[in-house]
Amino acid sequence: MSSIPSSLVEGCIRYSTRTTYGTLRRCSPPTPRIMSTSSSTNLLAFAMCTFNARDLQSQLVRKKLSEALERSSRARRHISLDLLLATMSSSADLKTYAGNCHCGAIKFTVSLPPLESTPLRACTCSICTKKGYLFVSLKKSAMSVTKGAGSDGLGGGVLVDYAFNDKKMLHRFCGRCGTPFGVVRQGMGPEDGFALNARMLMGVDLWALDVKEGSGMAPETVYTPRVFPQLDEIKAQTLDDGEKIYTGSCHCGSIAYALKSPRDLATPVEENKCLECDCSTCIRHAGMYTYPRPRSRVSVDTAAADALRTYISPVGKGFGGAQFCAICGCHLFQNLIGPPAEKVAAAPAHVQERIRETLDCKPVHLRSLDIALGLTDAAKEEWIAVKKQVQREKGESGRDTVRCA
Repeated sequence: MSSIPSSLVEGCIRYSTRTTYGTLRRCSPPTPRIMSTSSSTNLLAFAMCTFNARDLQSQLVRKKLSEALERSSRARRHISLDLLLATMSSSADLKTYAGNCHCGAIKFTVSLPPLESTPLRACTCSICTKKGYLFVSLKKSAMSVTKGAGSDGLGGGVLVDYAFNDKKMLHRFCGRCGTPFGVVRQGMGPEDGFALNARMLMGVDLWALDVKEGSGMAPETVYTPRVFPQLDEIKAQTLDDGEKIYTGSCHCGSIAYALKSPRDLATPVEENKCLECDCSTCIRHAGMYTYPRPRSRVSVDTAAADALRTYISPVGKGFGGAQFCAICGCHLFQNLIGPPAEKVAAAPAHVQERIRETLDCKPVHLRSLDIALGLTDAAKEEWIAVKKQVQREKGESGRDTVRCA
């Protein structure tokens, strides 16, 4: 392998992190004067012309780049590394994956380095935490959209865009099924990069892949979640032994809630399970739920009309649906519906009672809880403890089963 000066590695990382998704082009090596500028495009191009694909895919170079990124305090640093490595990969290194949202509004194929050898990225900023993104970075030209390409070739106008703060980054999701697509920008060219949510990919066992966490996409503005308006009234109520109040919301604040949990969520008892499912619906929206009973334990406030949207999957019996914010796309609950009323009425009395007990539950998406944001040290510790108690279960419906055309 060719010798790689550490100063060059540091320089590429230092300057390439000044923009999130730089345009990557192959060109002749820039002069020292160009290298001294803050242009991430020139420095990334210089790196690509200096090292061949085998060099950059080697473990040693990957380690050096990763270490340099860890020392960098610039936001969004992990995206630049992924784009650099992905761009340097030869066509022989790439694998084609198919993907789609659950309802099939958008379908695509992407050419990526094998995910088994490329860690997925889980950002811990507010929006990424709530969405449960697992990012893989790629150039726009690496994706071929076969349905729902929209105005920009990436689902523009077909999917819904949510932006906040400086509104430069668009968090795109399907407005029908709530599947998060990823993070794009306006006016992207073929060689511009974006972050795709790997949860959309088919034929991939996400639980078996390496995932690296970090605050790589965290905005500079501190996020403050909306407070449930009747929280003081709920706190004034007498709590039974072991009960605890949790709050949560979607990212835009259109929906806020309070959960009077029968137990501390970090307490692993039978009636207080927290489950993560990999069925075709849950894996796409990073479903991770607690199941409080009765459903009156969950109080919901909706600030915007029709903000809470329910998607009933065509896969399965249709006895329930995922609920998400129509504005920002964050998932919050499951809505249990049960069998048709006429069938319940025709069932024996004991069966009817069992159905009523089953439906008297309001599953809450754990990622929508305020503690998941880690805004305080106590919240961080509690969220870590809760995640340790989450049990993974294989869904009844295969993760790649999508029946909508």
